[in-house]
Amino acid sequence: MTCGILEILLVKAEDIIHTNVIGNHHEACWNEKIKLELSTSESETTPYLNFKIMNEEYFGKHGYVGQTIIYLKGFIMDANENDLIELQPSPYNVVLEDDTYKGKINIGLRFIPNVLIMVYSLSYL
Repeated sequence: MTCGILEILLVKAEDIIHTNVIGNHHEACWNEKIKLELSTSESETTPYLNFKIMNEEYFGKHGYVGQTIIYLKGFIMDANENDLIELQPSPYNVVLEDDTYKGKINIGLRFIPNVLIMVYSLSYL
């Protein structure tokens, strides 16, 4: 059974090293939305999202740029209690292989619980 839908908005990255950014800009713009349908068990066993940033030229050992981890447990629990919860795009630090920080990635989140999805579906019938 579906617990709900997690929407992830990848907005942009700033000051990340080893990226192929056109021109003299230090910013990569994605503006991509990803929708994940989470089951009840997935919502309970997926404590975080791990965004690994890779250089597209080197998808092997040398392609790793950094990562950002966003913890979800409290976020999903709040949404289940309050219908819908949304976090506007915010900057998250990018952690490099040596555990230092370099750059930021802007990510927004929205979680729509299953109960709310069913209510919206029924209202359009």
